[in-house]
Amino acid sequence: MRTKVAVFMGGRSGEHDISLQSGAAALAQLPKGEFDAFPVVIGRDGAWKIADEEPAPLADGLRSVLRRGVDVAFLAMHGPEGEDGRMQSLFDLVDLPYTGSDPYASSLAMNKPIAKQVYRQHGIPVADDLVLRRDAWLDDSVGVVRTLVERFQAPWVLKTPKLGSSVGLHVLHEKDRLRDVLEELFALDNVVMAEEFVAGRELTGGVLDGKAWGATLALPLVEVTPVDEPYFNFKAKYTVGAAREVCPAPVAPELTARIQRLSVRAHVALGCRGFSRTDFILTEDGRPIALETNTIPGLTETSLLPQAAAEAGICFPDLVAGMVRSAL
Repeated sequence: MRTKVAVFMGGRSGEHDISLQSGAAALAQLPKGEFDAFPVVIGRDGAWKIADEEPAPLADGLRSVLRRGVDVAFLAMHGPEGEDGRMQSLFDLVDLPYTGSDPYASSLAMNKPIAKQVYRQHGIPVADDLVLRRDAWLDDSVGVVRTLVERFQAPWVLKTPKLGSSVGLHVLHEKDRLRDVLEELFALDNVVMAEEFVAGRELTGGVLDGKAWGATLALPLVEVTPVDEPYFNFKAKYTVGAAREVCPAPVAPELTARIQRLSVRAHVALGCRGFSRTDFILTEDGRPIALETNTIPGLTETSLLPQAAAEAGICFPDLVAGMVRSAL
């Protein structure tokens, strides 16, 4: 009997469209002889559309999924509500196995300031950072800007702590823009994280674990170079031809091995399972600086994790099938 898989995609986050691409790719590539898969598209309004059914509210949609006798949920949802532990908690409550990390690791990895504390405790190098809070901003915005300027030299890196795919990420060279950008970011979240700017090459290290792989597996590194953008922002990530991706990354073997070990250490320290992808900056003097860990990275055939898996000899159908097998 084939394993019945519900492939979840979409959602209410700013990464809705990217999630649809990941979900469609996974749905198309799951081997038909082993899996009976169908889509669950969550709309921007939160409604669940299951295969050819009419959209329904969450409670009705969940009941419909469970009535179908689903064996496992394949999570291809990126960003808040998909990657932050909420969907994972929902599935735990109804005893439905799912791909990827549990609620605790998902929420921890999604919260960048807290994840960086974990990195530091486990000897993973990170950039200096400063957490700014909305209440302090409302009380004394001039003082917040002054503190930021005194702490870091330009350019200033500002990001919301709980969004993915570089949504809410700004690298500013002009002091005059700080106030407007902080105002914009505080409209998205109560907290903004400022970071020391670290120049260098952008690398990413994928990790697979679970019975499907036999052991925790560090994948070949991928180097990403934006073509026209100053850094690997949302446009560079998701516009065709906007970035050059090289796998395996042209990095010396001993340094490659070190970054792979750091990727595994981040995966384990955060409590991830199944798969993850940790992004790094490699400085000019050869220091890898960890940026963040993605618990549901992009899953199209041209995404970074599938590219690294292919270089390791794991084709895309085997990758997504292995994710499901590991979840079970």
